Amino acid sequence: MNDVAKRLKKLRTATGLNQAAFCKEIGIAATTYSQFESGKRKVNSEWLAVIAKYLYVSSDYILGITEYEKSHLAFTDIFIDNGDSTITLGEFYRKLCKLNPENKNHINAIVDAILHQ
Repeated sequence: MNDVAKRLKKLRTATGLNQAAFCKEIGIAATTYSQFESGKRKVNSEWLAVIAKYLYVSSDYILGITEYEKSHLAFTDIFIDNGDSTITLGEFYRKLCKLNPENKNHINAIVDAILHQ
């Protein structure tokens, strides 16, 4: 497995998604992505951009050009750590996306209230 493949697997597993769920999220055929992650196929620029954007990491990091993974918060960052379990930013974001608009507004109001206390 080459460095690109290793990084893709590391980043994908950090999201908490298996390959099938990750592929569905980004809209790629599972067989194509599996070949990227196993190193059997090189990631083309189109998919590199999609994957990097989804994971909030630089394409340079995925390609091994830099060791600096990100310049901002990434979906792989730990968002909540209560000692017994952790939730990544990506996992929390996916939960929020499943809420209906009314509940999203409630969550936003709660966060605003906490920030302004």
